[in-house]
Amino acid sequence: MLMSTSKSLFVAAVLLAGAFDTHAQQPARAPLDCANLTGLTFEGNTSITSATLVTSGTLVISPTVTVTNLPTFCRVQGVSKPSSDSSIFFEVWLPQQASWNTRFLSAGEGGYAGTPAYTRNGLDGSMDELLRRGYATAGTDTGHKAADVSWAVGHPEKALDYLDRATHI
Repeated sequence: MLMSTSKSLFVAAVLLAGAFDTHAQQPARAPLDCANLTGLTFEGNTSITSATLVTSGTLVISPTVTVTNLPTFCRVQGVSKPSSDSSIFFEVWLPQQASWNTRFLSAGEGGYAGTPAYTRNGLDGSMDELLRRGYATAGTDTGHKAADVSWAVGHPEKALDYLDRATHI
């Protein structure tokens, strides 16, 4: 059975997390190296554009967002383009095997989103806090960069991205 486009984004995240699972009851297989994740593709026109091992404990996301006190993890960035007017950015943060609790928990973006929930200064539900607790986690911009609804005017596909395709599984 084929997976619908609306499911592809976070199914990709769960599959990526599973690529590092040494606790699975499967025949022995080597976990994927972080750098080797770049270029992977999934249904729904979803692809991994970057995968970088973060070892410094600090991640500068933008001039105004710096996340500190992080364990070593693989920062995976990707995009899903289920329609010609779609561009859903997402990140998946994969902890090292030694600190992974073998679970995946998605971060909540809140409001109209427009950016992944990288940090909320120690509050639950942000990517940094979930990673510190041992979860593989993911966040998305839900298909737009603005924090208001102007991006949806005249763009019904972007509205569908926000309402369904960007996060719902």
